[in-house]
Amino acid sequence: MKEQDYKQPNFYHFSQDSIEIVDYLCERFKDRGDLKVLDLCAGSGVVGIEFCLKYKKISKVIFLEKQIEFIKNLEFNIQNYIPNKLSQIINVDFQDFSTEELFDLVICNPPFYLKGSARVSPSNKKNICHFMSEKEMTSLFDLFESLKSRGAEVWFLGRPNLDYIRRLENIGRIHLVKDLGKTAIFSV
Repeated sequence: MKEQDYKQPNFYHFSQDSIEIVDYLCERFKDRGDLKVLDLCAGSGVVGIEFCLKYKKISKVIFLEKQIEFIKNLEFNIQNYIPNKLSQIINVDFQDFSTEELFDLVICNPPFYLKGSARVSPSNKKNICHFMSEKEMTSLFDLFESLKSRGAEVWFLGRPNLDYIRRLENIGRIHLVKDLGKTAIFSV
């Protein structure tokens, strides 16, 4: 599948690292059975959909995305690429997400930068994709830990050169598992 096949809002474009985390996880999980997957910070659904297309053994996939601007694109992409998969879209901020559902795998491509740490765009919608506050970052990693404590394997993309990533690595909350150049795949 070519990236131009995915419908996305005009202010956002997914990058190659979205495909690379999927390829890495498909190899890692190749001997596992059916998985229940949570695509956290799903955007247009590229990560979750690619995983469904390549891994195949998915019992259910939930796409969680807070920006309403992505939802029509996400619906379109699911309908066109994985119409027969049991899937659900939840349009809510991860800080307000709670569930009793248990997941085998959580994949996340979150905003990389803390607010105030990099140049902002004139587009607020684009900034939401790229920046989170210290509080949001703490909430995200608390959610990761909560999901992990209930049996999920949690994997995310991040930039290894950022201070908050280094701090989390230093205290053992996250582990760099594959360097992708500017970004990397981490486990919680």
